[in-house]
Amino acid sequence: SKGSPIFVKQLMVEMSRQCYLYPSLTRRRWVWEVEKIRDMKIPESVATFILNSLNRLPSEVLSALCSLSCFGTTAGIELIEALGAEVQQDLVKHLDEAVAESVLDKRNNSYYFVHDKLQEAAYSAMNLEDRRCTHFL
Repeated sequence: SKGSPIFVKQLMVEMSRQCYLYPSLTRRRWVWEVEKIRDMKIPESVATFILNSLNRLPSEVLSALCSLSCFGTTAGIELIEALGAEVQQDLVKHLDEAVAESVLDKRNNSYYFVHDKLQEAAYSAMNLEDRRCTHFL
């Protein structure tokens, strides 16, 4: 990981998602499932780790992220709503799910990838034909 903050953040999110790391209110501290964490298969490449994390998302959420990635690291909600109407999908709903998964941030009526590596991974997850169609819209 070479000390990459995005790698560390995504690793922590993944451990939390799998319940390997969780807060204990009775103990007033974080609890680590050390054996499960040791058994995790963690890719050495930040890009591979992030791409694997994205591929675990529901297909509709990943598709919405891929569409968003064609516009760069940020896009306004008006653009997302217009694109959603064009493709007949509720992209806002799916992108809100990505916000809940810590892939995106939403503020000032815009969606932001929390890191450019996430945007790059979402873009690379698209096949060439889908990229062409999305850019064409």
